Amino acid sequence: PDDKILNTLAELIKAGFSDILVVNDGSGEEFSSIFNAVKKIPECTLLVHPENKGKGAALKTAFRYFLDNREDQVCLVAADADGQHLTKDIVAVATACKEQEKVVLGVRDFTNPNVPARSKSGNQITCTVFRLFFGMKIQDTQTGLRAFPRKYLEEILEAKGDRYEYETNMLFLINRKNIPMTEVQIDTVYIEENKSSHF
Repeated sequence: PDDKILNTLAELIKAGFSDILVVNDGSGEEFSSIFNAVKKIPECTLLVHPENKGKGAALKTAFRYFLDNREDQVCLVAADADGQHLTKDIVAVATACKEQEKVVLGVRDFTNPNVPARSKSGNQITCTVFRLFFGMKIQDTQTGLRAFPRKYLEEILEAKGDRYEYETNMLFLINRKNIPMTEVQIDTVYIEENKSSHF
């Protein structure tokens, strides 16, 4: 991450979030100043992988910590640390999750002309595959903004994969186990035309 994560955390705290888990997935010494700053924020708990394990492993670490240490919390929101997700949208998926007790996907509007071509085409391909092969109608299969009711997290941890495939496998598992899911429209800030996309 860069300094955007500190801005994101400050905005989330201002919006009322008081219990934020941050996972350092083996980022290396050159990022120690950023994570040292995170450690000093009272509302944040820093979880550390000594070596890079992948996004799926980072999510699983956060999920397991949440289940073992936050018995009074009813839902967890997963958001990217690069400033892609706006605070108002993180609030929106959290609110929907708490009110509806469903998994909530923060979905982007791919008809927007500002969406980079590679993001648009990648999402069209995966949405078509999900619909044809699994009967799942999802507007945004690649969204990193998702909210989870506590009662479904243990099952969602069963999905295979430690890297980006975990997010896709999670959707397959949600479908297979008939876990209720809904979508909330969000805005997305594309960083440098989304050049870091792992699709």
